[in-house]
Amino acid sequence: GLVTSVFVIFGSELLASDESSPVAGLHGLRQQRVLAAHRKRRVIFNNDGNSIVYFLKDKEVSAEALLADRTIGLLGTHVDLIFYCPWSTSLGQFTYMSQIGEPFYAKTGVVSANRTQDFHDQGLDPLQIMVDFCKANGIEIFMSMRMNDIRDAYPQWPELLSQFKKYHPELLFGSREDPPKYGFWSGLDYGRPESNSALSNCVKRSVGTTTWMVSSSTGCGTRFIFDVVRMEMTVHNENEIL
Repeated sequence: GLVTSVFVIFGSELLASDESSPVAGLHGLRQQRVLAAHRKRRVIFNNDGNSIVYFLKDKEVSAEALLADRTIGLLGTHVDLIFYCPWSTSLGQFTYMSQIGEPFYAKTGVVSANRTQDFHDQGLDPLQIMVDFCKANGIEIFMSMRMNDIRDAYPQWPELLSQFKKYHPELLFGSREDPPKYGFWSGLDYGRPESNSALSNCVKRSVGTTTWMVSSSTGCGTRFIFDVVRMEMTVHNENEIL
């Protein structure tokens, strides 16, 4: 199952019309907010970004191959908005390129077909490919950020446990050896200010135009120009069959 709580943080919508400088003053921000909130969105396509991890094993390393999997076919339809998730698992692992962050390069077990490193080696960033496609075709794009994807607690997905969680076990609800009575042990406790700070760092360092250098323990690096960050509070619930 999927349990999701969503809120959004506006990124490029809060830039001036030339996308180079912040809009001056609260009034300007509010005007931009109203315009963004009332854009036409007939169909929203939710792309969870797992193509590059599971479905491109025998494909060429190219933007065209990534887009062909589930994006090119949206042209000429009523899709006005794409949600795109750059893997964003375990708070800190991403398929987008990061200078010091934690790109998801695992290629064992369930994720043995993962092509993320192959794309990065060719200078290709999946999130940037999606942003460029949407901007070129007049489609709005939101980046989905998974706040508490707990698949790293599943026995078949040990590769998904991020370095951030390994560095900070005190922020989790338990451990593999000592799980909580309800829920999953690898969930981040957002009642702790440190968890909120880590999430805030991830969001801040993915919105905008500047390339940032950050510690691997905060899990984020390069910034992009997309319209909104969409937050997914929980992915998978305790009743799902493993």
